[in-house]
Amino acid sequence: MCFATAKTFAQIDKIVGKWSEIMRVQIDTTDSGIELMNKDGYEAYVKGNKRLSLEYTNKEMIFPKDDDKFQLTIKKEGNYFVATNSNGSSVKIINYGIENEMYLIYLKVLLSQLRTCKVEYEPRTDKLFFRFVRDFNREIYYAFERKE
Repeated sequence: MCFATAKTFAQIDKIVGKWSEIMRVQIDTTDSGIELMNKDGYEAYVKGNKRLSLEYTNKEMIFPKDDDKFQLTIKKEGNYFVATNSNGSSVKIINYGIENEMYLIYLKVLLSQLRTCKVEYEPRTDKLFFRFVRDFNREIYYAFERKE
């Protein structure tokens, strides 16, 4: 008698599913920052040639109400994932470390600049976090919980 075992089901990727925002950080330009941008040439900031230092920005943590929550659906498509919001806009999530499951997403933020965010899944709490890659504090800029 011989027994053979094999996996007959595919493992579902941990970030796939429906997500609902629970927290975000909003960054606004202060009045003195706007004055500086106008003085130095607004286009240079929009194109990303110049950056405002932190003293010219205001950062606020927001915990949105149900009707203001950002809804996100993540699906796997080939070698990458696609995050689609409730308006139908889609952004790719790229796996840059297949063995370590490290994901990146590119988000439009202040002045329509693209920012690279690391997408982190926390299995203990079943939460999804977006963190700006260049932020040395590794501060969470978006947090999501799985939506049933």
